[in-house]
Amino acid sequence: MAKRCFVIMPFSATTEKHTELYWDNFFLKFVKPSIEKLGYSCSRSKAQPSNIIKDIFKELIDADLVLAVLTDFNANVWYELGSRHALRKGTIMMIEEGQKLPFDISQYGVIKYEDTIAGASDFEEKLQSFIHKIAVDQPTDSPAIEFLGSQTRSEYQQRIEDMETSYRSKLDKIVQLLQDLQKDHVITEEPKEKKPKLFKRKILWVDDYPSNNDAIIDLYRQQGIEFDLALNTAQALDYLAKGEYDLVISDIGRGSEPDAGVRMIREINRHLGSPPPILIFSSLQAVERFGKSAKKEGASVVTASTRDLVQKITEMLNL
Repeated sequence: MAKRCFVIMPFSATTEKHTELYWDNFFLKFVKPSIEKLGYSCSRSKAQPSNIIKDIFKELIDADLVLAVLTDFNANVWYELGSRHALRKGTIMMIEEGQKLPFDISQYGVIKYEDTIAGASDFEEKLQSFIHKIAVDQPTDSPAIEFLGSQTRSEYQQRIEDMETSYRSKLDKIVQLLQDLQKDHVITEEPKEKKPKLFKRKILWVDDYPSNNDAIIDLYRQQGIEFDLALNTAQALDYLAKGEYDLVISDIGRGSEPDAGVRMIREINRHLGSPPPILIFSSLQAVERFGKSAKKEGASVVTASTRDLVQKITEMLNL
C-alpha cells in the first residue's frame, strides 16, 4: 500500500491571481504529480458541507506526510498546519518565492517554489530531498512536538480509541432502544398498513457540534433517512430555503448564544410561515432554562433524553 500524503492548501480564491480555479490546477498539475512520482498517494481537503472538520482531522493524524501550502497565508491552512504540528511529525511546508514566513517556523522544512515549468522541476528535487530526510533522519519538524515531546500522538490515539468505544456503546444503546420501541408498538397497537415510500425523507439537524449526534444520525441513515447538517441559524435558513424537510432538529445553546436554538425557531417561522416540525434536543441545563421559551416559539418537542428524541423521530417519520 502506497504511503499517503495529505495536502493542506486553499480551495477558494486568496488573491485576484490565485482564484479557486488556480488552486485546483495548482494541485492537479503542480503538486500532485510531484508527490505521486515519489510513491505517495495524494489527496487534499475539499469544500463540502458537514463533518469537514472531522474528516480533515482524521487525515491530519493518519497521513504519513502532510504538505502545507502556505502561500497567501490562508487562515484555514494555518489552522490545519498548527493542528498537524500538535499531532505528529512528518510535515513539509511550501510557500511561493517572494513571500516571507514567520520566524517561529522558518527553520522547519520549508520549500520555496516558483509556479513555472522550471520551478516545478526544482520543486520536485527539493521535495524528494525533504521526504528522504524525513524517512531516514526522522527529524522533529514540529515546534509543538519539539517542545512537548512525542507523547502528544499517543495521547491523541488513546483519545480516538476511547471516543470510538464510546460511540459504539451509544450506538448499541440506541439500536436496543429502537428495538424496544418497536416491540412496544406491536404489543399496544393494531398493525397499520405502511405508506408507500414515494420520496426520501429528510431531516435538517442544526448543531454547532454535529459529531455529538453521529450515533443517532448513522442509525437513521441505515433506514434510508437523509440528513443535512447546519452549524448555525443562517445555514439552517439557507437549507430550508432550498429544500423540503420532514423534521428539523436543533440544539439550544451555540457558542456565546445560550438561546440560539430558541431564536432560530422564531426566524424559521418568520421566513417559512409553515415550517416542518421542530424538535429541540439539548443538554438538561439548557432545556430547564429555555425549554418553555422553545415550546412557546413553536417547538413540537423539547427534550434532553435520547430515548424521547428517538421515539419522536420514529413516530413522526412513521418508521
